[in-house]
Amino acid sequence: MKGISFEYEWSTCLRLGYMTAPGTWGSLVGVLMYAVFQFLPFFLHILLWLMVVMYSIYAASIVAHQLNVTDPQQVISDEVVGMWLVLMIVAPSQIFSGVFAFILFRVFDILKPAPVKWAEQFDGGLGIVADDIVAAIMAIFVVFAFRLV
Repeated sequence: MKGISFEYEWSTCLRLGYMTAPGTWGSLVGVLMYAVFQFLPFFLHILLWLMVVMYSIYAASIVAHQLNVTDPQQVISDEVVGMWLVLMIVAPSQIFSGVFAFILFRVFDILKPAPVKWAEQFDGGLGIVADDIVAAIMAIFVVFAFRLV
């Protein structure tokens, strides 16, 4: 790989992706993104998130190609957008809800149940990011189900 690109720095979250448990670090960056932007009007928050998702797909495709790996472990921008989505929709008003959502997202991302596994089969950056979005949606459903009980 010649030189380090902005896409590389973005995808690895300024190289946090090289730390132990990179997915957890990416998820924590997602918590930070939610914390920073939670006060935006919901429409603008979703719009910003969508732009970050689109760029993350693009950047992950480039980095995966540069590294010649289908889903590089150090690419963690996918965990960022996944965790950010969970918190944006769940909007935890209590620390327990946020921690529960975080744990659920990580469990679904790590274990990759059928819908998550299916989503990662897309080519390039889309597959890298899509499985985390599906894991996020599954976590959202479980959190809402627990709220109904």
